[in-house]
Amino acid sequence: IKAVGGLRGGRYQDIEVRRVPGTRAQVRVTGPLGDWLAGQGLTVQLSLSHEKGYAVAVVLLERADDADAADLDA
Repeated sequence: IKAVGGLRGGRYQDIEVRRVPGTRAQVRVTGPLGDWLAGQGLTVQLSLSHEKGYAVAVVLLERADDADAADLDA
């Protein structure tokens, strides 16, 4: 959220972490924020890891190579 300047009219409920058994976790973003991310050519990449009582998550925004390099402030 911080990387794109806020929720952009969306809600935290529009962000969902999903995992189908046997696959990696994925982030699904709907609503205005999801529309904005798609319009910017951005996808959300997620990495989760855990050990005993600790867990860590890393989230990256990735722009497709062929997407316009539009200003994220738009």
